[in-house]
Amino acid sequence: MLAKGVALLDEDGGLLNDWSCHDDGKTAERPKPSVRVLAKDLSWELNRRNEVQVVVENDGTVAVDGFEVLYYYRDAQGDVADPEYYDTTFAKASHVAAGGDLYYISFMYKNVVLNPGERNAFGNGAKFALHNSDWGDGFNANDDPSHHGLGRDFAVADSIVVLDRNGNLLYGGVPQPRFADSVVVKNVSESRVTRVGDVVYVEIDAEGYYTLEIVNAVGAPQAKLFEGKWGEGTHMVVIPADKLKQGGYLVLRNGNVILNWQIFK
Repeated sequence: MLAKGVALLDEDGGLLNDWSCHDDGKTAERPKPSVRVLAKDLSWELNRRNEVQVVVENDGTVAVDGFEVLYYYRDAQGDVADPEYYDTTFAKASHVAAGGDLYYISFMYKNVVLNPGERNAFGNGAKFALHNSDWGDGFNANDDPSHHGLGRDFAVADSIVVLDRNGNLLYGGVPQPRFADSVVVKNVSESRVTRVGDVVYVEIDAEGYYTLEIVNAVGAPQAKLFEGKWGEGTHMVVIPADKLKQGGYLVLRNGNVILNWQIFK
């Protein structure tokens, strides 16, 4: 790799190379990791099964040290069988309930370093299949949020999610779960939670049993800050320093009712 921060001159002082000097009086910013996902579905029977191959490519300028790939699918009735894994080289595969009808398949590349321009598993990525337990025609691969735009040839798949090893979002968009009538999302636009540094102020308008927790970009709980009875009024909670990670979410619940969520910035 050419070092553009070093100037190479000829004997007369002429510039010989492509020189880039950072000198604007500000501290140089560390480049952020960047990846993209390429994916395809090899199945000819999308009404019975999918067969997805997922490849992560480092399209940035710095190495990515450990990452996780998430493929989201929906299963409201519990009809979908456990995933079949065909290629999980260097990855730990699992599937996780993300709440409501939403599930995801995880490929954790904990000890894999992806250098700029590289693709995971020598370019082969990971491969898996989903189908209903009875192999019936009721399966529809296109119902999966992460199946959006997939065909039989590799294409950029921004509906498949990549997290860094700390759970921060690197790529893709995280879908929201759809809940049965027993779970309600209420007044999420009203701010009941205010954060000032490492202190959270929670406005409660009715006595009840509340939970304040931190979840990551995919909704997985990271830390429970409070669980118990709160009366009407303002309550203060201190967030441990090691939990203040950019990209996490504060979630306030009253039983099964989600009252508020907000992202750490």
